[in-house]
Amino acid sequence: MPPRRDKAGVLPDLTLLTTLPYPLSIGGAGTNAVEQTIATCEVYRSAALTGRVFDKLRATRLSGTENTYFSDVVSVILNKGGSRVYVYGGYVRDLIVGKDAADVDFLFRSSGGSVVPFLLEVARERGWAPHRKIDEGTGAARWDFISVGDRSESDGGSKFTGHPLYASCEGEFTCNTLLYDIHSGVLIDPTGNGVKDAVNYTLRVPLPRGGWESWLQADRLVGMKLLRYFNFCSRGYTPYDEGESSELRGFVVARFRQLTEGGQMGAATEVFCKRKVFRGPEAGHAGRERAFRNAVVEEMAKAPGGGAREGAERWYLQHVVPRYPEKRVRLDFE
Repeated sequence: MPPRRDKAGVLPDLTLLTTLPYPLSIGGAGTNAVEQTIATCEVYRSAALTGRVFDKLRATRLSGTENTYFSDVVSVILNKGGSRVYVYGGYVRDLIVGKDAADVDFLFRSSGGSVVPFLLEVARERGWAPHRKIDEGTGAARWDFISVGDRSESDGGSKFTGHPLYASCEGEFTCNTLLYDIHSGVLIDPTGNGVKDAVNYTLRVPLPRGGWESWLQADRLVGMKLLRYFNFCSRGYTPYDEGESSELRGFVVARFRQLTEGGQMGAATEVFCKRKVFRGPEAGHAGRERAFRNAVVEEMAKAPGGGAREGAERWYLQHVVPRYPEKRVRLDFE
């Protein structure tokens, strides 16, 4: 954990407050969302953390180039004027516990116009092979996501990927709301629980219980947050209120069953399986699928009124397996 911590509201540089994303209205009707964000937000300063982030940016070469690095792309955005770039999500979450993840994702924020078309134009001029992600639902190119670099990544480099804040792609759980603000050199924990949950490998919705339905509905693909819950569980994470009476587990399992049985999670399940379960070398498919499947079955069995594991296995076989892509693996209980 970073050695020094300050409440955002008492930082000498109060202009830092303009960088705080994820405003949370946690105090009910009539509550000032900015005041509540300041009350919950933690800002960490750590030379060691800063050093690791900047070393990563300088060492990660942009695929398809010989001597262009992530730090060069970040500089282009920051020099645009009125712009911020955050390292966020899994990379920051893992960095907190001493891991150096291979993938680095970025968030953009700008008061001088959208970063995506600006970066798209610059990347084209410099031959950085930009690409706008295709929306799975509409088939149209998205203006809220961009990748830069050779998409084949066959030369040992990496793609630079990012999107603006509030694209419904970030912060589904508190451990994933953590951001490192490259301009200010600080780690931002908007909910005040992100660092703690990253260290403890726990899952917590960044809204109070009354806001869980809104949290679920604010999903770019219906049900993707539920699938990510099970994926986290397959990697050792547990709900923050772990136990037989876990409200979070009960909520996730109930909504997962409801949406799946109602046929509303078709696109999300297929996209998720393609990206997470069946991703990588053929030999690794079975292991990834088994870990995900076991997480779904175990969480269902542990949920209040979940019943025996055998029932959860039958449910998974009936409702989830048909959504797998063409690459199939044999299930242990088929």
